[in-house]
Amino acid sequence: MKFVWSGIFGVSVWLIATLFFMFLGEHVLIPPGAPSYWVQFLLLEAATAVLLFFTTFIYIKLDRTPKAAIRFAVGGTIIGLFLDSLSISYHAFFFSSLDDGQLISFVVWLCTAYALYLFVPLVADKRLKKREPVTT
Repeated sequence: MKFVWSGIFGVSVWLIATLFFMFLGEHVLIPPGAPSYWVQFLLLEAATAVLLFFTTFIYIKLDRTPKAAIRFAVGGTIIGLFLDSLSISYHAFFFSSLDDGQLISFVVWLCTAYALYLFVPLVADKRLKKREPVTT
């Protein structure tokens, strides 16, 4: 059952992110080299980190087993990378509103987001465990 939750969350995170960029990507992605590219990129990644922190919080409340955050991070990354390899391969269908520069910007965001997907749940798990009361 513990892998079912990580699978559901992995597909859900991928689907929400993909839908976000399908419908809003042309408004939030700017080509690398544009004057405000780095500001926009860092804002997107900061928002991604915050959303991953809260998603991890929800996940470890549902999956109370040891190493739940690791299972969420690794399982979600595996599922997401596989599905994103398909969505990028068929980018004309998934991201038809993005021009070439925006598509590159999306892929750069994606690479960094997967690094965050592995890192943030581990940090969140450690921080949240410090706050839990110790029972004897």
